Parts: sequence; C-alpha cells; structure tokens
Amino acid sequence: MPGFELLTRAVIIDNGRLLLCRARGKDHYYLPGGHVEFGESAAVALDRELQEELGVTLKKADFIGVTENIYEQGATRHHEINLVFETTVQGPIGESLEDHISFAWKAVNELSETVIMPPQLKKLVGEWLVSKQRFWGSDI
Repeated sequence: MPGFELLTRAVIIDNGRLLLCRARGKDHYYLPGGHVEFGESAAVALDRELQEELGVTLKKADFIGVTENIYEQGATRHHEINLVFETTVQGPIGESLEDHISFAWKAVNELSETVIMPPQLKKLVGEWLVSKQRFWGSDI
C-alpha cells in the first residue's frame, strides 16, 4: 500500500560545510529532520526532530523551498514532500542521539561528489546555496 509522507528538513551550514544525516548501513545521505506529525507545524516538527536526533534547539528556521518525490522501500511506494528550512540551532552539534543514524559535515564545494537523497533535493539545495532563491521541484 502506498504511503504519503510530509517531512521537514534542515539546511545547517557552518564554516562552508553542510550537515548531513545517514541511516547506519546505507550509502547515501539526506538532510537532517523528519516527519511532521498530525496537527504539528513544520517548524515545531523540525525543532522536535533536531532535539531528538542531536540534542539541539531550533533557533531560527527560514523557509527556502519544497520538493516532492516518489521512492520505493521494500514493497512500499512512498510519496514524499520535503519542506526545507535554512536553520540555525542553539547548542553544540555532536554525535547522534539515535542509534540508527549518524551525522557528517560535508564541504559545500564537494557536495557534487556526495550521494544525497532525493536527487532533486540535492540539486535544488545546491542551487539555493549559490542563488539564495526559494525553490520548488518535483521528480513526479
């Protein structure tokens, strides 16, 4: 049965590096964040996810764009919408607080060599880093 997912994602940049997240055992990265729960705003969801995953508090979240894509996980197809925010946080960014994920800083000028999912989001965030123009993209 297909699933529909609404996610909120953080673009956190520090000294020319972008913070990325990876599920342990996987070979690709994605932006930190997670699912928006029913009745929760995207900003509140982002703050909750960053606290759960990294132990940091959302200081500022400016909306920069949205992407949608469809992917398969096992036998399930997912329709995913990512709400993306330029984000600053309060507190040091250290190790993951969750066993199933890890975090890594990647140099912005080396992102083309990094596998970031979904590809549309990687492309649009890369363009945003240069233009600072809000974006919309879909691979559907």
